[in-house]
Amino acid sequence: PEDLIKLIENLKYAKVLFKVIDVKKLIFEDSKMSFSYKKDYIHLDTDNLLLTAKLFSLKNIIFADIKQLQLKDYKVNFNGRLKADLINNKADFYGEFKTFDIKGSVRLSLQDTLIKYYITSKDIKTITPFMDFLNTKVKIPPTVSNWIYKYITAKRYKIEQFYGEFDYKTLDFFPNKIFLLAKVYQAQVKFHKKIEPVNVEEIGIKLSRNSLFFD
Repeated sequence: PEDLIKLIENLKYAKVLFKVIDVKKLIFEDSKMSFSYKKDYIHLDTDNLLLTAKLFSLKNIIFADIKQLQLKDYKVNFNGRLKADLINNKADFYGEFKTFDIKGSVRLSLQDTLIKYYITSKDIKTITPFMDFLNTKVKIPPTVSNWIYKYITAKRYKIEQFYGEFDYKTLDFFPNKIFLLAKVYQAQVKFHKKIEPVNVEEIGIKLSRNSLFFD
C-alpha cells in the first residue's frame, strides 16, 4: 500500500516530465495489461479490470474521480467517486452502475475483503440476462431464484432498495443479510405449469432474512 501511495503521489510529476506515458503491452505472471497516463488521467486495462480515472492522494488516503470502472468477470460498469484508505484497507464509493439491462445508483463500502452495497435502480425492462448470469456466480436457492424471475415475468421492474454484503475472496454473499424492496408492473404469475398464468397489474416484492414476500 505504501508503494502504491508513493506512486500516485509521484504521478503529479509525470506531467512535468512527460506529455504522455503509454505502455501498450505488459506481461506479468501470464497476465496482460496496458497502461497510459495523460492529462492527469490514468487508463489501465487488464484481463479482469478496465479503469479510467483521475487520482490524487492526501497522506494515506487516495481519492479517485472514476470515469469508468469495468469488472470484466462480473460484467458490471461503474462511474463515480472513490475514497480509499490503503493502510487500513478501507474504501467508499458513490456513483452509478450498469449491468446488462439494469442501471441505477450505488454505494459501496469495503473493509478488508468484505464489500457492503446499497443499490437503487431506474426502470428495468428485463432482469432475465442478469439473473441467469448471477446464478452462474453465486448459489441462489432455486426457490428464491424461480420466484424472482421465472415464475413471475413483467414488462417493467424497479429496485427501490437493495442491500447486502459480499466477500470477494470467498464469494460468500450472506443470503440472510440481503434486503430487497422492489416493484413489478404488468406481471404474469405462473403458479403451476398446468394452470394459465395470472395477470397482475402491480406486485411488491420484499426479500428479508432469506424469505421472499409478495404484495
